[in-house]
Amino acid sequence: MSVEQQQNINTKKKKKILSNIFTAAVILSAIVIMVWFCFTSSDLDELAEVFFTLNMGWIAAAVCCMVLRWVFESLVLYFLGKDANNEYRFKDAFFTTMAGQYFNAITPFSSGGQPFQFYQLKRSGIDGAIATAVLLQKFFIYQSALTAYSLILIILRFKFFMTEVSNFALLALVGFSIQLVAIIISWIFMRSERLTGAVVRGITVLLSKLHIVKKREAILAKLNEKVESFSSCNRIMHKNKRLFVKCYLATFVQETVFFLVVFFVVLAFGGECTDVITLIAAQCFVSVATFFFPLPGAAGASEGGFLLFAYKFFTPAARVPATLLWRIITYYINIIAGAPFAVLWKGSKDFSKQEQAEESKTE
Repeated sequence: MSVEQQQNINTKKKKKILSNIFTAAVILSAIVIMVWFCFTSSDLDELAEVFFTLNMGWIAAAVCCMVLRWVFESLVLYFLGKDANNEYRFKDAFFTTMAGQYFNAITPFSSGGQPFQFYQLKRSGIDGAIATAVLLQKFFIYQSALTAYSLILIILRFKFFMTEVSNFALLALVGFSIQLVAIIISWIFMRSERLTGAVVRGITVLLSKLHIVKKREAILAKLNEKVESFSSCNRIMHKNKRLFVKCYLATFVQETVFFLVVFFVVLAFGGECTDVITLIAAQCFVSVATFFFPLPGAAGASEGGFLLFAYKFFTPAARVPATLLWRIITYYINIIAGAPFAVLWKGSKDFSKQEQAEESKTE
């Protein structure tokens, strides 16, 4: 083995160790925040007493909602991936989605899932440019669906939340503004080949000047082809109205079952809530308000948001335990369920020969 090969192996080992340390630190910090929140807000004996009275059937229903959410999110990825590559399977989409849950949960801004999903889409035989288009379409569909969902719920329950939540109008405005900016930016990149190409070329030139990228001209030529393929794929997808209808319907169900988790948490604590729409709205607004919070899992903001929007539906003694249970089901379960897929699943057996050949040209 040459010295250079040994150095590459050592570098990879160091990166893996650092990655494991980072993951452990993130998970530990999220747990610490949750424990601190519980111990500073309630007595340990009171917490234990409340938990012993929980209805396990409703907790199981809440967990089933999360499983359904994963299934329908996988369906969206499957529909888009299948449109790009007819051999793409639901099994691939489900495993990619579950691994994405894990990486989204442990990274700031939930940003780690997309690069991993991109990598797995490539391993499933989808060209890199097309895989980027698929993930951008998925992001756009999710954001636009969530914004429309939130708007409808605000119209239906505006008076209630204006009365119960201080500064609700400001929170709603900030949340919608962030969502709208994300939608507009993703739409522009999907529709404008010229802008996408200019951004990609600009980044490449900058990296070349910093001596991070070598063989600039060869890479720019390859990237121009990728941008053209990316834009072409987006144009074709946008013409497929049936595809978008299926994706939006699946996303609607995906978010509805997720927003129903809080309803079953209320029932698990013995509540008798008949206003399901208000509870769905409360969960939806928490998601919108904390979606771009920088800490992994929006730690801290999610717990505070839950208490802000849903406190009315729980007794004073149940509010902190309910927040803990809700957080376990909606966040920590993503780490627990997604970790085996992130570690063990290898995707398809090999990269496509075409991708390997293209990558070797720029080495």
